[in-house]
Amino acid sequence: MIACLSVCCPDDEIFEFSKWFVVQPADDKISLNSLTAFTLGQALKAQIGTLVTVRHLQLGDILIPTDNPTYASMLQKMELLAHVPVKP
Repeated sequence: MIACLSVCCPDDEIFEFSKWFVVQPADDKISLNSLTAFTLGQALKAQIGTLVTVRHLQLGDILIPTDNPTYASMLQKMELLAHVPVKP
């Protein structure tokens, strides 16, 4: 997780959740660049839900922004992405 965002709830509670996630493979020998955009999109939609953007980074990691605290929680707990082990 890289950044946090404070969000106001309808009942004036303030809570923070991570807005940006960098997904890295659990094994450094495996690159997430081998996943096609279609495979990546389908895997994330099945596990998390519909995300606005997903970007490959130069090092083979994946950048996932979210504004939804539920999605942020699910991304933090994710252990597999398209059958590839990732760091939680």
